[in-house]
Amino acid sequence: DNPSIKIKDVVKALYNVDQSCYKFIKGVSQINSVLNWYASFMEDFDTNLLIGKKIRLADEELEIQDANYNYPFKHCTFKINWLPLTTDLNEVKNFIENGLGKNQENRLETENISRDKSEIVLEDTDQPPIKVENGTIRIKIKYLKKSTIQNIIGVTKFKDWKILVTQVGKKPNCFICNSLDHLRKHCPKLKQKCTDCGKVGHARCSFANKVYSDKVEELIELPFDGMDESDSNDELDK
Repeated sequence: DNPSIKIKDVVKALYNVDQSCYKFIKGVSQINSVLNWYASFMEDFDTNLLIGKKIRLADEELEIQDANYNYPFKHCTFKINWLPLTTDLNEVKNFIENGLGKNQENRLETENISRDKSEIVLEDTDQPPIKVENGTIRIKIKYLKKSTIQNIIGVTKFKDWKILVTQVGKKPNCFICNSLDHLRKHCPKLKQKCTDCGKVGHARCSFANKVYSDKVEELIELPFDGMDESDSNDELDK
């Protein structure tokens, strides 16, 4: 789950699993993702020696899978922002599972939930670096490929708080109009201002447009702090 992984890192990790594979490695590349790594081998090598084995990349233990097999499950990670640091992780886990699991076909399993930390270094002091929680919660799930997992992405409500839910690694959408062609600050809706009521988000007045514009103005004020620039591109859906 780290975009800084290079081809050499993958080759070395494979070597550490089974040294005999090294001279048979034909290619290492990425397809449809910046984090799905694929390795191909010369015909003389039996790939069954690797499939199912554990591999370490970026301090994370992963399992080597057969790229030719159509696995029924996928994995993804959500990031949740704007919650208090005291929020119970089990409540967040239940929120995600309830949001995605309303349909019985959306079978999912929480694999991991954790709090992100930022390293703080005080320059010109002899104090060692410290890591502090930054308010971001990550939750990794396993789900059926046919499941729909988009229904909780965006600005939503958890208890009494507005929160931002993003799927890590997915291209960010505009939180105002949901377009993938631009980000919030470039949304064409922001250039529309009604000559009647003065609200942003529509050109002509109607009750529906006024309600929509209230939502737009609320989204403009929310503290995205660059997160809709895709701070989330540090991991792609597998």
